[in-house]
Amino acid sequence: MLSNNDFFLVDDRFYNQHHSINVAGTSIQTICSLDILEELLQVGQLTKEGVIECNTHLRRSGYCFIPLDAQELEQCLLQTTISGGNLLETAELRSIRESILRIRMGDWLQLPDEDSWFSSTLNSLLEVLKNVWSIPAVLELKMAQSNWLYDQVDLRGWAHRLGKDLDWSTVRSAFINLCMKVLTIPIGEDQINKQEYWRWAEGKILEPLKEEDPKLFDEVVQRYHDLLQRIVNADLGTK
Repeated sequence: MLSNNDFFLVDDRFYNQHHSINVAGTSIQTICSLDILEELLQVGQLTKEGVIECNTHLRRSGYCFIPLDAQELEQCLLQTTISGGNLLETAELRSIRESILRIRMGDWLQLPDEDSWFSSTLNSLLEVLKNVWSIPAVLELKMAQSNWLYDQVDLRGWAHRLGKDLDWSTVRSAFINLCMKVLTIPIGEDQINKQEYWRWAEGKILEPLKEEDPKLFDEVVQRYHDLLQRIVNADLGTK
């Protein structure tokens, strides 16, 4: 009988949103495959690499909303190479991209219910995007990796999944905020890396945006100008 068990293992959004279910008057805690993997990792039965491999299998099997932490993403990304300026995905990285694309193109994403997954995924992508430029590697590889990361995080590709009541002005505002995060040059890098990062950002974000949507480009540039002005004023005020 189910009531004689300690846990109810189920990979279903309807059940997983509840901490427990009631069976014959007995409350049984609900867990999912991810909980099992985390427990095996904690007790030393799985390595971090083993968890990444299992996550890859889950993604390739069609599981949705598999958490993506920055450490996993960075580890997968560091194993990539380039050919003709294009990133050659590993099987793990491809499963991440296809999983994100599947969610973006399907009807599964329900906000705000899945906002935790959505926000954490975007944050991981942005964190690794900055980290890429602090890792010793050839410039072409850094640019290809950054292009891959930005393509996943570009909010304009998610506009149709962010809610029926969300107007385009809100999406534009969210995109501008995203641009500000990307255009903020990583702190602590030497001058050469900062220049390389800025050249990448101009070529990947600003120049195409200027051609595709001049008004949105002007808004981004104005917001960036205002940010720099506030920084200058703050520095002058401390002297």
